[in-house]
Amino acid sequence: MLDVYITFDTEIWCDGWNNLDDKFNDYFQRYVYGHTSKGEYALPINLKILEDNGLKATFFVEPLFSERFGIAPLSELVGVIQQAKQDVQLHIHTEWLDEAHNRLLPDIDVKTQYLFQFELDHQERILQHGLELLSKAGVTSISAFRAGSFAANLDTLSALSRVGITIDSSYNPAMTHLIDHISDGDKAFFQPKIVNDVCVYPVSAINDVLGLRHLQVTACSFSEFKFALDKAEAENWDSLV
Repeated sequence: MLDVYITFDTEIWCDGWNNLDDKFNDYFQRYVYGHTSKGEYALPINLKILEDNGLKATFFVEPLFSERFGIAPLSELVGVIQQAKQDVQLHIHTEWLDEAHNRLLPDIDVKTQYLFQFELDHQERILQHGLELLSKAGVTSISAFRAGSFAANLDTLSALSRVGITIDSSYNPAMTHLIDHISDGDKAFFQPKIVNDVCVYPVSAINDVLGLRHLQVTACSFSEFKFALDKAEAENWDSLV
């Protein structure tokens, strides 16, 4: 039977890196709640759709922004998800590292976009710090991870193993321009496999005339999702992400 995993990358951005402290509250409200005159259309509507349909999902939550703005906003964000009885796991965007008031890596003082740009020991420290921040915000038993922009490499998996995370969903076969393949040579894979003691669940993708495109709700049609689900079931896939 095909397992289907619904995942959300859950993060805060402030439309650039200037005047962060002035802009943060407005953008936090926008990204978390999505207030409009007709209701809330960010997390609340997604959580309601899941509840109405009896579905469970994993929300990969990015915690490093809290090193600039404090643990309270992160706790609020996590609380909204947990109150709906949905799953919270770890997501990391390293762009926040140089914005922190207390630098985790003091020698890193420039904007560094991708986790795979850091050496193994630094990746381990970043992941461990992310776990500690989520713990302070009320999340326990973290077992899964997704790198920001799907930017993971083999060192990422080794670092995950070191910090006790056993599941990764950073590998996206449609994003070959960004990731160091976590595979044999350059051959993409589409089903779970164990690499460096971590079970890697690839983000699923479909093949169209332009090449691979990952199964993202805002980028694929209903018919494309139906095709992917039917095809995966017919070919006895283990899972679809």
